[in-house]
Amino acid sequence: MTITSMAQLFDLLQDKYGSPYYTNPEKTLFINRAIVDFVQAFLPPEGEGMNVDLNEDAMSQIATLIYSLPYMNMSSAGVVTKASVQTALNTAIAGGLLWRRLNTGWVLGGETKPAKWTRQNDYYEFKANYFKNPSLDSPRFFETATTYQFDPINTNAKLYFTVLKYPVTVDIDTVVNCDLPDFTHNKIVAMALEFAGIGSRDENLAQLLQLKK
Repeated sequence: MTITSMAQLFDLLQDKYGSPYYTNPEKTLFINRAIVDFVQAFLPPEGEGMNVDLNEDAMSQIATLIYSLPYMNMSSAGVVTKASVQTALNTAIAGGLLWRRLNTGWVLGGETKPAKWTRQNDYYEFKANYFKNPSLDSPRFFETATTYQFDPINTNAKLYFTVLKYPVTVDIDTVVNCDLPDFTHNKIVAMALEFAGIGSRDENLAQLLQLKK
């Protein structure tokens, strides 16, 4: 569904509910906020780790935003900057804006190992624990505002990142379309109508299903 079609559907349902008229910039804002909330619903709540564990159905709804980046190397200090991850994402898709790291690990000696995200509060405790101490077979990393810090440091390791990018910011007037799968667009429009203060999402979805018959 194009953004024009999404806007027309928004208007149609808005008229069905006898709701006030909204301008294109207002509808664009509602739809963009709905898109962000739609994707956010698939991410784990704060404090439950950085990796996203999705089932196949859920993954299919946001798959167009997920990218596996080209291999990278850590610095001699064991650091990969977030700016370099952003640059790698731009290599994969022009204009892609990094939202969330989903999966991280390294390839060393032909073996692929996941790297475990570690809370900074746990890091030194784990360093002192034989079973949790970072190793070449069980690397760890923690995150700062601008970097990912890996342990152990091995500049021969090829690091991989799978990331979630921000969805494209749609625009009705300039015809910038949503880059989520088409089958998600009805729900996004229903959520946008909810932002506009029209009924419950279930009622809006019921109306959408009625239109498809």
